[in-house]
Order: sequence, then structure tokens, then C-alpha cells
Amino acid sequence: MELKGFHINTKIYESYTKYQYNVGLRVLDKELPCIKRSLQTILHDFSLSNSSLSDNLPSVAGFGYIHGILLHEIRGGDKNMVKNVGLCSSILNICIGIFDYIVDEVENGNGIFKIINHQLLQNLMDISSDISEFEKKILHTNKVYDKIEYLLLSLIIAFGLCCRGLYDYSKDDVTWKELFKVLQQMRYAEKITSEIQTRVKIMKRGNLLRQIKYKSVMPSLSMYTISKLASPGSSKNHENNAKEIAHTMGNIFWIADDLADVSEDIQSGHPSYITTNLSVPSYVNMQVGEKAFNETIICSIEYLLNLLEKLKKQLNSKSISHDISSKVMEFVSISIATWLADKRI
Repeated sequence: MELKGFHINTKIYESYTKYQYNVGLRVLDKELPCIKRSLQTILHDFSLSNSSLSDNLPSVAGFGYIHGILLHEIRGGDKNMVKNVGLCSSILNICIGIFDYIVDEVENGNGIFKIINHQLLQNLMDISSDISEFEKKILHTNKVYDKIEYLLLSLIIAFGLCCRGLYDYSKDDVTWKELFKVLQQMRYAEKITSEIQTRVKIMKRGNLLRQIKYKSVMPSLSMYTISKLASPGSSKNHENNAKEIAHTMGNIFWIADDLADVSEDIQSGHPSYITTNLSVPSYVNMQVGEKAFNETIICSIEYLLNLLEKLKKQLNSKSISHDISSKVMEFVSISIATWLADKRI
């Protein structure tokens, strides 16, 4: 990446990642217990059983918080709702991180799809329902035994409560339905790619790439929709541009994440943009030629750098201040650097 002109100042990188970590730590220690008091104890108990994942949660929480706020600022959203949008986005990102961990790292992790199913999301997003009754029913019906599943369900409840607070402020039924649709699409894409990995289903390359993309881009679009739920944009053109920016940011994070995990993905058969373009089906154990591998890595890096240039152009809008544009580019660049740290890419 450095050979292509991508470089981050070490001091700026260290300062920003520390700031992001502290933002996430505040969310976990101060903000979440205010939404759902039991989360303080649940998070503490979980940290005792899974310190490696727990230690990373502040960074995950901080990433989501900053990401959501930046998208809200890009949209010109209601300044009174900045904190609420950041908090909802943070909780969503924590949920995604834990969900991915269960699917990828926990034995028989695909069982989580039976818990986080279509009906659960539908009930969660039923604005007419009592969420406290929904919580009791879910925890009883699914008989959650381990701490990580209990933590995930508790965070999903907190996310639902946080989103309902935004809805109570805006009363925007259209965007509420849009958010539900985006969440369903994200879960479906996660399920499809997981089934490919475990050899349950075989898909054509184009369809697989599309689902991999949805899985990775949907978090950004979800955070954009969370901001939209909190307050309307300044104009239709501005709104369309903001959505395109969210989409581009999602694509950037997708490719950067795949580049960071490419070696592990090839060894494990995990489907990604890179392994799929290498024509390495996840259900076949085969060797990848060094030449093909290097060419695909170079193409992926060039695609990533082109996406960064696209983002710069999208941010060069009269409706977006230079200060906001600079903050977005800093956040995106440092996020890329974080993913690719020690990967020598």
C-alpha cells in the first residue's frame, strides 16, 4: 500500500486509535448500562470467560460510534441526535462483531441463526410491541446456555431500545421499515456466506460475490439508515449523496478487511472478495498459485485505492464542509491501516 502512496503518520495513528478505544470504553462502561442496566454485569461476566474478544470490544464499539456520527454529520442530521445515532451505531457494530465471532470461531456457531432468525428481528422491530415482554419471551424460548449468546441477545435488546428512542423522536414509519429491511438483508447475507463456508450450499461466483458484498457493506448502510431515522436530511440530492458515501465506505472496509484476512481465508476456505476472485471455492481444498495470488492482491489493492479516490470526490460537495470531509478521510484511512497493520500489504 505504501508503494502506491498510502501512508499514515505513526503518531496520528496511535493518537486516533487510542481516542477510538476510549470512545468505545465509555460506551461500554457508561452508556450501555443506562439503556439496559443488566449489561454491566453481563459484560463483566463475559470478560472473565473470553478476555481476548472482550479486550477488543472497546475498539469495535468506538469504530461504530464514530462511523455513525460521521454519517450523521455528512447527512446534515439533527445535531441534538448526534449522541443517540452514535450510540445506536456502536451497539449495532458490537452485535455484528460478536455475531461474526460466534459464526467463525465457536464450534457449531451456525446454530446462532436459529436464535437470531427472521421472526426475532420482526418482533424486535414491531414498534407496537412491548420490548420488555419480547425480551422475556426470547430468553426463555431459546434457552440460552452460554455467556456469549446471552450477551449478544442482551445487546440486540439494547439496540432495539435505542432505535425505538430515535423513532419516538422522528415518528418516521418509512425509515423504520427501511431499517428493518436492511437488518434482514445483512442477516441473510451472513447466513448465505456461512453456508458456503460449511459446504451446505454451492453458489455461482457472481451470486457469492454479491452476498459477500452485502454482508460487508450493510453495516455502513444500516448506520446511514439509523441517522436517517433520527432526522430527515437537508435535501433529496444531499440524502442520495450521503447514501452513496455510506456505500463507498462500506466497500472500502470490505476490501481492507478481506486483504487483512486473505491468508487465513485461503487456509480455512472462508469466502471473501479475494478468494472468490482467485476462483478458490470454499468447499474445495486446493493450492493457490503464487502468481495468481500476487496478481489478485495487487488488483485488490488498486481497487481499494480507487475506492478511496471515489470517496474523496463524493466528499467534495458544497453541502459537506471541509472539516467533515477531513474527519471522514482520517477515520477511513486509519481504519484501513488498523486492519492491515503487520500484514505487510
